[in-house]
Amino acid sequence: MGRWMRSSLGWRRGEKNLLPFLSLLLPISVSSLPSIGVPNLETLLGRVYMILPSCVSSAYLSPPSVCAADSGGKLEGGEGGGKLEGGEGGGKLEGGEGGGKLEGGEGGGKLEGEGGDKLEGGEGGDKLEGGEGGDKLEGGEGGDKLEGGEGGGKLEGGDGGGKLEGGDGGGKLEGEGGGKLEGGEGGDKLEGGEGGDKLEGEGGDKLEGGEGGDKLEGGEGGDKLEGGEGGDKLEGGEGGDKLEGGEGGDKLEGGDGGDKLEGGDGGDKLEGGDGGDKLEGGDGGDKLEGGEGGDKLEGGDGGDKLEGGDGGDKLEGGDGGDKLEGGEGGDKLEGGDGGDKLEGGDGGDKLEGGDGGDKLEGGDGGDKLEGGDGGDKLEGGDGGDKLEGGEGGDKLEGGDGGDKLEGGDGGDKLEGGEGGDKLEGGDGGDKLEGGEGGDKLEGGEGGDKLEGGEGGDKLEGGDGGDKLEGGKESEGPEAG
Repeated sequence: MGRWMRSSLGWRRGEKNLLPFLSLLLPISVSSLPSIGVPNLETLLGRVYMILPSCVSSAYLSPPSVCAADSGGKLEGGEGGGKLEGGEGGGKLEGGEGGGKLEGGEGGGKLEGEGGDKLEGGEGGDKLEGGEGGDKLEGGEGGDKLEGGEGGGKLEGGDGGGKLEGGDGGGKLEGEGGGKLEGGEGGDKLEGGEGGDKLEGEGGDKLEGGEGGDKLEGGEGGDKLEGGEGGDKLEGGEGGDKLEGGEGGDKLEGGDGGDKLEGGDGGDKLEGGDGGDKLEGGDGGDKLEGGEGGDKLEGGDGGDKLEGGDGGDKLEGGDGGDKLEGGEGGDKLEGGDGGDKLEGGDGGDKLEGGDGGDKLEGGDGGDKLEGGDGGDKLEGGDGGDKLEGGEGGDKLEGGDGGDKLEGGDGGDKLEGGEGGDKLEGGDGGDKLEGGEGGDKLEGGEGGDKLEGGEGGDKLEGGDGGDKLEGGKESEGPEAG
């Protein structure tokens, strides 16, 4: 092959000048390179150098820049912090222990860091692996796959819809296009960017969907999920999670554990799952389902539907005409402003209609119903119930069991139903009907009409011109 000699043009071997300024290149380790007409590895002064005619200008750089052949190859950066460029061929670049920079080029390459490296995938569909150090990986234009490794790295997917995996360390993943981001075991931050992204955590992660219709899955551990703009789906998974839907019609599922769900703007659906959850619908017509456990549901503005599910729940409808269903267990329901419908379900429930003309149904068990302002309708259902109509002309129906009904201000109608009931009309011209059983009726102020119904009843008219009809076996005179 000839002996190496130095001249004014650089190093020579025999009569053939192979590469000017070869003496300025630092040693690197190169293997599996394609043939380019000259030996790829040369030994000079006891060290190994790579000879590539396309990289003459890189001889001035320190650390050196090294370009792979166009047809692909394998480049290893060694211990020094170098720069490796893959060229057009789909090559493999390994950065070594030093903090290097790896660029994949046009071909679909594989880039592996090692220390604190920067990996750029280029135009092709590349695979980037960061290794142990805290690496930065950028996918480029192609649909790339980025794996952060053990160190807490930063992964950016680029324009192409790629897949990003954070690895064990607590990394940051940014999708850009419609990509898939997986946070790994460490506490990661995932940002979906524009487009419809899928984000999956693992430990205690923070997921931000960004623009577009995104799907966020928190996995195990206490996660925070923010859907951003667009119609998003958020699943908290196990652990106590916080989910924020943001703008648009979102679906939020808390999963196991005590979760907090905030729907934000738009018509949202929130499902708390197992555990004691807090759900806030925000603006728009929302649907909230607390699931198992003692939950708190707040509908916010707009006409909302709230379902407490199993357990002792608290439901607040907020502004607008809302529907609240307590489900099983002793629940508290507050309708808020607007004409609301409240259903307590099984168990001893408390229902408060608030402002507006409300309808309250206590269901099974001993319930307490308060209509509030406006003309309300209250139905106690089975069990010994207490109904208070409040202000306005109200209608109260006690149902089965020994009930107590108070009409409050305004012209009210009270019906005791079966069982020994007590009815108090309050202010205004009221009508009281005791129904079956031994009832007690008190008309209060104003011109009232009292009808005892069947059973031994007691009727008291109070102030004003009252009319009393005892029915069968009743006590008290009929007065005009």
